[in-house]
Amino acid sequence: MTLRDQPIRRKLTIVILLTSMAVLLLTCSAFVAYEVVAFRRGLAENLTTLAQITAENSTAALAFEIQSDADKVLSALRIKRDVVAAGFYNKAGELFATYPTNEPVSIFPSKPGKDGHHFAQSHFLLFQPVILDDKRVGTLYLKADVSAMYARFRLYGGIVMLVMGISCLVAFGISSVLQRSISRPILALAETAKAISNRKDYSVRAPKLGGDELGLLTDAFNQMLDHIHERDSALRKSEARKGAILDSAQDSIISLDHQGRILEFNPAAQRMFGYSRDQAVGQEMAALIVPPSLRESHRRGLAQYLATGKGPVLGRRVELSALRADGEEFPVELSITRIGAEEPATFTGFVRDITEQKRVEAVRAHFAAIVEASADAIIGKTLEGIITSWNPGAEMLFGYSAPEAVGKPMLLLIPPERTGEEKEVLRQIASGVRIIHFDTVRLRKDGSRIDISATISPIRDSSGKIVGASAIARDITERKRAEEAVRRTEELYRRAITAADAVPYLSDYQTRSFAFIGEGIERLTGYPAKEMTPQLWEGLALETIMSGEATGLSKEEAVRRARSGLIKRWQSDCVITTRDGQKRWVADSSVEIVDEQGKAGLRKGCARASICCGW
Repeated sequence: MTLRDQPIRRKLTIVILLTSMAVLLLTCSAFVAYEVVAFRRGLAENLTTLAQITAENSTAALAFEIQSDADKVLSALRIKRDVVAAGFYNKAGELFATYPTNEPVSIFPSKPGKDGHHFAQSHFLLFQPVILDDKRVGTLYLKADVSAMYARFRLYGGIVMLVMGISCLVAFGISSVLQRSISRPILALAETAKAISNRKDYSVRAPKLGGDELGLLTDAFNQMLDHIHERDSALRKSEARKGAILDSAQDSIISLDHQGRILEFNPAAQRMFGYSRDQAVGQEMAALIVPPSLRESHRRGLAQYLATGKGPVLGRRVELSALRADGEEFPVELSITRIGAEEPATFTGFVRDITEQKRVEAVRAHFAAIVEASADAIIGKTLEGIITSWNPGAEMLFGYSAPEAVGKPMLLLIPPERTGEEKEVLRQIASGVRIIHFDTVRLRKDGSRIDISATISPIRDSSGKIVGASAIARDITERKRAEEAVRRTEELYRRAITAADAVPYLSDYQTRSFAFIGEGIERLTGYPAKEMTPQLWEGLALETIMSGEATGLSKEEAVRRARSGLIKRWQSDCVITTRDGQKRWVADSSVEIVDEQGKAGLRKGCARASICCGW
């Protein structure tokens, strides 16, 4: 592991230790180097001085070649323990005398070397000329043992190593304490950054441990976290709002990349198209939900936009067909917008299923056609009685055109004596009451009056609030005339029946009751019409004589055949007991009313007092 990969504490410790050791090593090295140079120089100077003195003392011995004097001069060197060998060479360069005398000649150079000195391994070697009267009479060879010097140097080295070791320990201890003032703020920042990275919690703050540059760095870091936290909170809220909108939107929301592949597929889209989000995301929208006949045009439009910045659908609301997972095509309203200006482009599509809208439009068109084609007058009005719609049937019925009627009050069509009707109608409509078959009189444009039958219903908005009324009016003038004619006919018939003292009736076999029976039954039997029933009538009859198609049959058999449809018309004469106990003959003539299967369900007839058998 390299230094850059080490923890900050270890880095600081290593840097401090290396710095301390480098300084100490340089100091010790300088000291040792100085000692080596000084010691060698002093040794050389001492031995050179000794050699010069020895050479001065040996001039006569060499000049006159007196060996005993030369040996005596050399023997004086024994007081210098570090001098291990010495010798004189005569002026011819031949070895003349040696020290110690017992050493073999082979340890001495055969000829004197160059004047001066030098170090060779663990020895100091010196050649000193011997001068007499400015003439060289010989050469002094001196060899000294300098192992003591190297031993001293080794001692210095040991001391240096010991000092460096102790210094290293002391520096390590000091650095371990001092580096905390630097590493703690940095480690605190690192721990804070790690906590934020792991937990994504931007509310965490780094502790400030000093007022130095690291303290300023901590303040700047915390301020940066404040900004990030604010932006993160805003982003989270924005994402939450976006998620809520996507999840609660009734329209399908689909996000696409520049290749037309789906990035987002909200729950409404999943319900609309039948694909889960996992199935849709990553798929090409054209291949997934666009019908085969439209896919190529969709791809060309996307390619055109990417190339020119303009597309046939982008920024517009268009209606086209879409494809469900089960292969069903259905109408949708589509709007596509680009998100931002970043590259590559991304898009959001809003898709609304308009199947129901199209169905409603078709129904509305159908009903509008019915209203336009209806012969009845169909009029819309507000709760204040102002006309809002007027169909051709209303034009034909009342004579006003739509421009003449729309915006005018309904009182335009109401006779003055009937204005109270409109107020009551509006009051009932406002309370939610539907008025059915309301017969009244209205005015035409030419001032004539017409009888109409109106059905008036409340009009409600999407929230169910009543906002107006719809009136369907039909001209019932002819019906009124017919009803009047019927009424007059019935009155004449009633008078004729009354004059003939006859009682008309209509008997219902299923309910075993009289659907109708004339009021004259009370004069005939003493029982009012409301009390008379077929069962009571049968109880009053004492004797019955059948005639017509029932001649010769008993009453029971005649009734059975009549109800089976075998007898259509029959008559009878019977004796009844009136309410006051009198006996009276009654003639009954009736016709069976049969259904499609030929069975009788009703019987209509007429009963009157008879004088049969002389009663």
